Amino acid sequence: MPTSDVDLPVRRLFGRVRPWLLLALVPLGLLTAACERPFVEESTPDIKVTSPNLAVAVIPSDITIRVESQSFREVTQVRANGLEMEKSGVGDWTVNLKFVRGLNVIRIEAMDSEMATSVDSFYIFRAEPSVSTFAPRLPTGLGGIAATLGSNNQVVVTGGAQAPGAPGVNSVYVLAPNGTDFITQNFTLLHARVGHTASLLPDNRILVVGGGSRENVTAIDQLVENAEVIDLESGTTKEVPVVGQPIRRLYHTANVRATNNGTVLDLYGGIGDISYTSSARLGIRSDLRRFFFVRDTLFAVDPGIGPRLGPPVYGHSQTRLNSAAPFFQNRFAYFGAFFAANVNDPISFEADFDTPSGILTSDLPRPNQLRINHADALASNRIVALFGGRTGASSRTTTSAELFSDEAGRFFSLPFVSSEPIRRYAHKALRLPDGSIMLIGGFNDAGNGISASEIVSLGF
Repeated sequence: MPTSDVDLPVRRLFGRVRPWLLLALVPLGLLTAACERPFVEESTPDIKVTSPNLAVAVIPSDITIRVESQSFREVTQVRANGLEMEKSGVGDWTVNLKFVRGLNVIRIEAMDSEMATSVDSFYIFRAEPSVSTFAPRLPTGLGGIAATLGSNNQVVVTGGAQAPGAPGVNSVYVLAPNGTDFITQNFTLLHARVGHTASLLPDNRILVVGGGSRENVTAIDQLVENAEVIDLESGTTKEVPVVGQPIRRLYHTANVRATNNGTVLDLYGGIGDISYTSSARLGIRSDLRRFFFVRDTLFAVDPGIGPRLGPPVYGHSQTRLNSAAPFFQNRFAYFGAFFAANVNDPISFEADFDTPSGILTSDLPRPNQLRINHADALASNRIVALFGGRTGASSRTTTSAELFSDEAGRFFSLPFVSSEPIRRYAHKALRLPDGSIMLIGGFNDAGNGISASEIVSLGF
């Protein structure tokens, strides 16, 4: 009788087949077959908060939380912050929770019939924002201003223009603590400018750099290269020499930091010279340029074009993320957008200026509303507020405002109930000593400078 193809390999390996050997091979075959079965990961219930909208801050303290939790098995229990949620429909669970003002965390646990459990955490921000128009006014409507909170809590406004495209002014206005209106000072800037920055120095003076002689510059020679310093105590301004290539940018951001090597000024972005050659070109800058401020002189560390920090951007905001020790801040949040034909790109990142590897950047979530030429302020420790601005290259301005929580890693839109901030762009926001935020200056949709200020109370 011929040997079958199945038997042949066995006989060649073992010669004569022993019955006990076949019996021993059977469990091995079963084990092998079991190992070939596909591995199925244990499924746990999905968790989704469907109400309230987590992207919007809530106002009342008592909120009904609605959660959707589903699985291929029946979900039998859902808890929120340790409280049993009530099942109100297929996969739908509700509970009423109380929230304090500020950032709140909800911990959701969902369990199915086989006791497979999911756990997730969500953030809810509670705020009661309000706006008051009973606020100090500028003597004239101006946009593209710079505003600085002085060492004695004076609000100092410099420069600006009365309309987009209008020439810059050299005025200096000061609002005294508890003052009712901005007062025009007897001294002025040495150079009229708009779209500049004015940064408080450790010695309580104010360093003014950049900007343009008019708001909508069309040529390099319309950029203001001169720097100057304001001394409020003596009521004077003084020219600050720049050693190195001149500063050529407007609608940029600046930060002043105290380091072991002295006082440092960092400038990022803006509209400016993007070549620093004999054929200078006007464009949108992406570089960071550093200067040391020594003996009332700015010494450039970098050439005309510094290393790239982020995308090309102008009209963006830069906000420190910590409320303590302002001159020793190292972490800053940058928010803005790049608008062009059919392009709406968000610009959201953090830069840490004090790491062993140098400056490190990391992405941040995009704002709920893309915007440029908006105003920003540190609303509280690790919480940044954004106000107004333009929502496109030639679009109308927005009244919207939102908060970025560094801890939560997300934005929360602010729901104004009775009245919203007025539409404005190219304005400034300053956090006052009482925790409120003053919105100052800017342009409206008609292209006029705004003299009216507003006081925003965030209610947390």
